[in-house]
Amino acid sequence: MNRTTFVLLLTVLISTGLIVPGFAKRDRPTPGVSIEDVRHAHNLPRDVMILSAYTVEAVRLRSIYGDPDSELPNFYERTTEVAVDGTRFKSHQIDPQEVREETDVFDGQSAFHTEVEEGAVVKADRMGGEQFRDVELNIKTFGLIPILNQISDPATQAVHVGRTTRREDKFEVRTAAGSWTLYADQRHIIRKLKIGDRTIEYGAYRDVEGVRLPFIQRVYVGGRLKYELAFSRIELNHIFPPGFFGTDTL
Repeated sequence: MNRTTFVLLLTVLISTGLIVPGFAKRDRPTPGVSIEDVRHAHNLPRDVMILSAYTVEAVRLRSIYGDPDSELPNFYERTTEVAVDGTRFKSHQIDPQEVREETDVFDGQSAFHTEVEEGAVVKADRMGGEQFRDVELNIKTFGLIPILNQISDPATQAVHVGRTTRREDKFEVRTAAGSWTLYADQRHIIRKLKIGDRTIEYGAYRDVEGVRLPFIQRVYVGGRLKYELAFSRIELNHIFPPGFFGTDTL
């Protein structure tokens, strides 16, 4: 068989589906893989309400690119604690010298931002729409718990769309708040998310009250590292005292 005849025969076989090229195999969904496999791999309980109230603490190492022509960032460190109860949340950041503090709080209706330097309040404002959306996105991507809550929501649509060259399963996820892409390894553990221009990577998994959660998280924006989180404390099913999320206490 000469080369021309072989190429023509191969083209016919591919077009009729009798032969599938290697690149097409990688793009095709793997039969039987679903978002439920991901939920089970993280040991999510049937009653996911235990994940709706929690506190998480981490050391946040943020990257600052002062020189636009340089690929080498500067870093600064903050200890960050985030508390969530349903839609309410509070975020508190403090520098290692405990000189500067920032707090964001949302009681379900109103949101405020405060800044304290050396014990004195230097800023206390109601958050505007754009500022609130930025803070809310940071809360919803602080650790993996809010992501697990979203894929457990019956209203969320998660479709397996294929497997990457690194043998990661790829899911397109649609929620009421927007769409994003989730990547899970061969054990169905979440390794990466893509939300808009953000790429979030997870690692150093441990069991927390039976749920598998990462203790390292890296966030990239536009391909550059924006910050890294090293989690030191995660508490599920937390009970908050009355008024904890009250904006009038700031």
